Amino acid sequence: MQLILWGLAALVGAFIGSYLGSYLKKKGENLATHEDIDKLVEQVRAVTTATKEIEAKTSIGVWDRQKRWELKREVLFETTKCIAAVKDALARLSAVYETEETSQGEGGPERRETRAKAGAESSEAANRLEQAILLVDLACGPELKKGLLDFALFARRLSLQILDGRPETFMTSLNELVAKLDALRVEMRREIGVEKPGGSP
Repeated sequence: MQLILWGLAALVGAFIGSYLGSYLKKKGENLATHEDIDKLVEQVRAVTTATKEIEAKTSIGVWDRQKRWELKREVLFETTKCIAAVKDALARLSAVYETEETSQGEGGPERRETRAKAGAESSEAANRLEQAILLVDLACGPELKKGLLDFALFARRLSLQILDGRPETFMTSLNELVAKLDALRVEMRREIGVEKPGGSP
């Protein structure tokens, strides 16, 4: 009887051991899977956070570049208007003094007034250009500033020569004027990214 009880106890023990072994094994697998899932969730969370940070930095960088480009564009458009005003004022000043020279004499008060007005317009246009150059210095590169300063000095010198009674200097300096304007156009296009270095679009 003892042998039967002992056999029965061994059988029950084997069954319980087998069940517990299988249960504990399954429980261990589930626990390991749960830990793996927790690690995976943590990794996904870290990747998501890093991605959002990168997106935010990229977004800020793109926004910053866009705003700088818009500022450059506005400054360059205004500067272009100032350059055109200087060129037109020089042409008018030259024409006023040229017609005076051909009409032999200073003329009456209207003539002096016309001359004074043309001189004031030329001076005002040059002043506006010089103010625009200060903005260019803040928003653009040194090459453009250098070119604009060179053009402004050229325009002031030409204006003084015309006011000194040599209106023909405008026509004789026309090729130099056009060359300076072309160089400025290329440099401005380069500043806003329309033209690559070397003059190619």
